[in-house]
Amino acid sequence: MSSPKSCGFLTSEIIFEIERVRESAGKQDASGVDNHLSLLENELEQFALHCGSPEFVGEHETLKKVREHLKNKQWDDIKRESKNFEKEIITSLATAHAEGGDHLDVIPARMWDSLG
Repeated sequence: MSSPKSCGFLTSEIIFEIERVRESAGKQDASGVDNHLSLLENELEQFALHCGSPEFVGEHETLKKVREHLKNKQWDDIKRESKNFEKEIITSLATAHAEGGDHLDVIPARMWDSLG
């Protein structure tokens, strides 16, 4: 297992790639979405391998949906799925680290509001 610092870095990389997927979808850039999805898959594998934690339970199903939306050029669906995925990851991590298990004790209100 990696150090908490390394796992924190991998988590930030995962969030970064999700945001790039959403950004590329907003530009209707299929190749950008595909590239960032590939990077995201790699980061998720690295997280699972080095951090030994199955934090992101539904990631493969979500990424499969996003790839299907990409194939059909459903840009709004890609943006929606990636936003939901980002929220799921942040909620999962916050719940795991919050005393009492309430993710809202850990997630800043401004961040939570931005995830809508």
